[in-house]
Amino acid sequence: MAGNGVIVAKLAIIEEYLKKLQEYFPVSLEQFKTDWGLQKIVERSLQVMIESMIDMLKELWHNRASHRRKQQPTQ
Repeated sequence: MAGNGVIVAKLAIIEEYLKKLQEYFPVSLEQFKTDWGLQKIVERSLQVMIESMIDMLKELWHNRASHRRKQQPTQ
């Protein structure tokens, strides 16, 4: 399946961002609330990871639809 490369790449991005985020934690809720920079790091990291998840789902959906078209009988 051609989409596997896309999915593997997106999973690698998510893994990379999770590892980087772990460098900033644990931190108390109060510290997090007052640290604007940390909030922005977490916010952007979550955005990138969510976008990667959406891209993976799009790829899976596209592959599924493509697979279904190939299995339909030709008239």
